[in-house]
Amino acid sequence: MRKKILIVDDDHDILEVLQHIAVSQGVESVAKDSHVTLAEIEELDPSLILLDHMLPIISGGDICRQVKSHPSIQHIPVILISAVVNLSQLADMCGADNFIPKPFDLEELTNMIRSYVG
Repeated sequence: MRKKILIVDDDHDILEVLQHIAVSQGVESVAKDSHVTLAEIEELDPSLILLDHMLPIISGGDICRQVKSHPSIQHIPVILISAVVNLSQLADMCGADNFIPKPFDLEELTNMIRSYVG
């Protein structure tokens, strides 16, 4: 079974870049442009979630908190992606497994994805 990454970002250009990176790693990607529900995450059962913090409906940090407190999906690694200054603290507070600041380094992000999805 092919591994899958869920990508949530409201910037369509970033979504395209992240999807390209996933495909280059042989991973299927599912892109959402602003919001994703816990039921959708549960149904998709991704190997990794790449999650922008600055989303219009609910923050990525809040989505991450919900994921990490939901027993059936809390095992899924979440990488928070954002340009906010205190991203490290934010990632810690919401329980993210890792974080990467925007603008991100493609090699760093690729290595991080590879470390989570093999």
